[in-house]
Amino acid sequence: MEEPEYFGARCFSDEAIKQFPELAAELRHDAELLHVQMGTLKSSAHAAIERGDLAFLRRVFAFLEDVLSRQRVHHEIENAVATSFLMPADFEVSETGRQAWQSLPERVKHVLQRAVTRRCSEPGHRVQVAIERPRWPGR
Repeated sequence: MEEPEYFGARCFSDEAIKQFPELAAELRHDAELLHVQMGTLKSSAHAAIERGDLAFLRRVFAFLEDVLSRQRVHHEIENAVATSFLMPADFEVSETGRQAWQSLPERVKHVLQRAVTRRCSEPGHRVQVAIERPRWPGR
């Protein structure tokens, strides 16, 4: 089975270019490179969190929700969202990020949360914890 019989990298690329004309030059440059294009959406979404642009974030989230909801979506699309898009921790950096997380469609949120769970359960995964020494007054 080949595209367009299923929704894969080429279809994702075409749709992303249509949905995000402000990113079209970069997305065209990386046409059909699914993870690279997802990285473009990631960096644009991260910048939107930093500048407080919830409208742009909602557009990205709606796009990803639409893509993940397609019939015959190739499994690599979900993998690209899980591995090349924002991590749940990226939403915790600001109030805008926290609001964005609350407005994230459930399907997209589930993919991102499941990705973190998988990474943490991989053999050899180590959690690093930073411990600060207590600061005593007058010392």
